[in-house]
Amino acid sequence: MERNNVATITFRTASQLALFTNELDGQISDGHWENSGPREHWVFWHSLDHAVGPDAGIKTNEHYRSWDRTGCKKNNYNFMSAELLECVQDRMLKTGRLAQCLSTDDIKVFLEKVSGADYLPDTLEGYEQFLATGKLEYEFAVPYINRLTQAEARKYYETKYTEKDLHKDLREIKKVCKTIAVCR
Repeated sequence: MERNNVATITFRTASQLALFTNELDGQISDGHWENSGPREHWVFWHSLDHAVGPDAGIKTNEHYRSWDRTGCKKNNYNFMSAELLECVQDRMLKTGRLAQCLSTDDIKVFLEKVSGADYLPDTLEGYEQFLATGKLEYEFAVPYINRLTQAEARKYYETKYTEKDLHKDLREIKKVCKTIAVCR
């Protein structure tokens, strides 16, 4: 997703990209790390383009200046924090699971589709009922589910993504975040 941002963060897997963009980026700015220092540590993480590829890491571009607001002020987030996982682990498990069912050929489309992971019914039977009625417990969730093809949604119910998978992804995301130096 090209937005002329300061850098591109590349993850090795779709699930890592989805976890970062769908959950962790928000936790850095408005959630778990909202009140941590240094001030405006979140700005860098919100000014990234995203990619999936074999060369995981962060590559800066001509818009990156370590001395101004776009510089990385913090790169050490404990994504395995028990306090964080207690609140959002179930949602992250759904996100990681759905990410494995989607193509990353178009990152923008991928991110739009994966944003609905938390709204998928818990079972294939629940999804089948949604197909028959067009209704979910929460009406606002219907457009999120409608972004998925039926094949993608059905694949979600056949796909396994465990706590072990999640924890491995979170450890790898932390390593990717550490590939950029903190500006002092």
